Amino acid sequence: MALAEQSGERKLAWSAHWSGAVLAALTAHTSARETHLREATRRAGELNSPLLELRTLEIAIEYRAGTDELNRAIMDGERAIAVGHALDQTTLLARLLYWASGVYLQRGDFTTAKRLMYDAWKVSGAADLDLDRPFEVLGVLPAYVARTAYLSAVGEHAQALALGQTALAIADRTGYIAWAVEGLLPTLADAAFAVGNDVTLSDVRRRLEHDATHLAHPIGAAWVIVIDGAYALREDRIADAMLLLQRAVATREALPDRTTRPARGCGWPARSSSRAHSPKPNTRPAKRCRCSCVWARVRHRAARCAVTRQQGDGARLGITARTAGTRLANIFDKLDVRDRMALGDQAREQGLHRAT
Repeated sequence: MALAEQSGERKLAWSAHWSGAVLAALTAHTSARETHLREATRRAGELNSPLLELRTLEIAIEYRAGTDELNRAIMDGERAIAVGHALDQTTLLARLLYWASGVYLQRGDFTTAKRLMYDAWKVSGAADLDLDRPFEVLGVLPAYVARTAYLSAVGEHAQALALGQTALAIADRTGYIAWAVEGLLPTLADAAFAVGNDVTLSDVRRRLEHDATHLAHPIGAAWVIVIDGAYALREDRIADAMLLLQRAVATREALPDRTTRPARGCGWPARSSSRAHSPKPNTRPAKRCRCSCVWARVRHRAARCAVTRQQGDGARLGITARTAGTRLANIFDKLDVRDRMALGDQAREQGLHRAT
């Protein structure tokens, strides 16, 4: 980077910052991405190059979506798509359509998301893909991921699983595992959970844990915790589910850039009680939530677990849930902790969890 700056070659400097932004995006290193994105944008403007500006916009769209600047992401996406068409940048255009489709999914605008997804499918050549012949993976794979995400979001989980497995095979074959960690594996986990496919869910969890560790990807690691929380919730282990989901949310919230691809949140059962949760797979279309980010639904589920746990505490003590909550709050204040998760951490640090 320093050598590129010292060379005085502005295009070389742009390339260095653009590459740095891409690497930071793949590994969820927020501050580095913001810095490199700002510098790449400035260099592209100085060079007055529509193509370089377009390539920089791709990173900006993902960044805006990850920081919940959805209106800005949509504006940049629509502008980039128009320029991509004008410059006849097929592969880049397919990726821009993928990013924009994902933003509209986050907004709950399924109609526009579907249109952009199909455009990416057509432009990339995914519709006529022959895996035995050479193909442009940087256009085809995003198109597959976009379609898998859309199918899962609208409740077509079986189709999402089938298509997602093909996309995963493409990622493995070509070495683009970052695409799998970013959006594909969380979406497959959601679909597998929804249809009750525990074998696939277990495989996806193991794969996600391995790849997230390999890439040092904190969001991927947080998704592993979400899956564990969903397992606990399904098994009525409310306390475990609450702690796991709170830990996942804390991991995600610690990152200023909270990028995540569209996914519904591991096929949450409607209620945490096994008496209310049917063992049948959830094959109904997903509720079209206007929530801007799937992690808000994870936070909501963690809060519901906390309420259920509090109600259970009250019932065991013969007091109301409100009284139980008040007494817990007093205990938290005296011990200088925020919540049950922090209390559990303190107990483990002091060895109290082994006390009988």
